[in-house]
Amino acid sequence: METFNGNDPKYTTCCCGAHITTLARVFIIIDLISVICTGSFIFLVPLLIVGLGVYGVFKQSRGPLFFYVILGVIFSMLSILIALALVATDNFKITITTIEDDGSKTRQEAPKEILYIAAILYVIGIAIKMYFTYVYWKMCKFIRDRELAQGAVPPVYYVKA
Repeated sequence: METFNGNDPKYTTCCCGAHITTLARVFIIIDLISVICTGSFIFLVPLLIVGLGVYGVFKQSRGPLFFYVILGVIFSMLSILIALALVATDNFKITITTIEDDGSKTRQEAPKEILYIAAILYVIGIAIKMYFTYVYWKMCKFIRDRELAQGAVPPVYYVKA
């Protein structure tokens, strides 16, 4: 049985040298706040998924956290595919609707600069989500190493049919 050092430098991050558990807690709270602020909690599924991540981070449970990491990877890949699909289409436009004082609505096409800024922000958002997922993955490895050192890996039983 090997000894476990929770303060090993491999469990720190490039973000100010913070410990992986601290950074994962901060990031999962940011994820939870973003789900609540965007209103996607109305659909209940995003709230349950983030709840799974919250449970995995704060209870330091590897199973739920690993599932949350897998979902984060899938989300990042889908986001990249959406970005590539938008870049591939030439007729993607943003329409701005303004309401005049008399209640009439006017629609006009947004300038290309707004489209470029939106694309840059979208790519930055994908990169941030990918870094969050990387931190959760490192926390999964931290939990695994701790469990292996403590001998807390549950035995695997096979049932003959």
